[in-house]
Amino acid sequence: MKFQTIQRCWVHILREAELLAATQGGLLIELHHELQYHARLLPPDISDEGL
Repeated sequence: MKFQTIQRCWVHILREAELLAATQGGLLIELHHELQYHARLLPPDISDEGL
């Protein structure tokens, strides 16, 4: 499988993971929970600060 390089914010990634988990179930539910956990550990994005 080939992936396109697409940058997205955590909110969009989490929404897509939640939708996949709800429709497909199984390990995707666990993956969604892991993504939620790790997203909360990341520092806020300050790359645009001062613009």
